[in-house]
Amino acid sequence: MDDHHALISQLAHLARLKLTPEETEAFSQQIPNIVAYVDQLKNVDIDMAPDVDPVVATLRPDIAEPSGVENEIRSQGPTMADRFWKVPTVK
Repeated sequence: MDDHHALISQLAHLARLKLTPEETEAFSQQIPNIVAYVDQLKNVDIDMAPDVDPVVATLRPDIAEPSGVENEIRSQGPTMADRFWKVPTVK
């Protein structure tokens, strides 16, 4: 059971989760059932499943184009200096 506590603690740390001791205990008791359920996938017969062709992404060229809304966006912001907004200095 201590191995499960260590596993849960490590996973919580990697996921940046702060678990209470009660949560760690609850998850530690669930781990064997989860692993057993996933382990059942080894017994699934996939011989009759159709082959899946790998997806080939058709990418468009990455070309910067004006969107036509620049002036509208600029009119909603603070004062402009060149192409940039002038904002107060952060102290």
